[in-house]
Amino acid sequence: PSPQFARWTISLSGGPIALFESAQSTTPSWNVGGQLEGHLHLGPWFVGLAIDAGPRDAHPFGGALLFGAEQRLGKKLRLEESAGFGVEEFRVRVQPPGPGGSSRQFWEKQAAGYGRAALSTSYALVPNLDVLAQLTGHLTTTSRADGVFVGVALGLCLRLP
Repeated sequence: PSPQFARWTISLSGGPIALFESAQSTTPSWNVGGQLEGHLHLGPWFVGLAIDAGPRDAHPFGGALLFGAEQRLGKKLRLEESAGFGVEEFRVRVQPPGPGGSSRQFWEKQAAGYGRAALSTSYALVPNLDVLAQLTGHLTTTSRADGVFVGVALGLCLRLP
């Protein structure tokens, strides 16, 4: 890679997520989520992995492969766009059939594919550490509406040679 781009980056971020819980709902529920990303930069392009956590019990965690590009704006500001796909643990709340309509519910675990797209910006605080802001969209391959959410995350990005 050119000296302008780090060879590796590792970022950790978290923040609020707007989760759309039904197909008719235009009002999201607000939750918290987080993500850990590692990128191998090939000049302005990168490949990487993401570990996503949340929101809530329905999306406990997932892992995705990423592809993206980075643009430098001056010496301290970076913009990145990425897209990826992966597998997550998706939980569905179910109520078992029973006499008298049992009120006891439980979570049924499922593996579900998901796609994610992210747009992030970072600003260098010191030579190898950036503050990061990221907007992420998430779509789970399920017929349930709560597979769609949008999150805003703040965090730190470590740039390695």
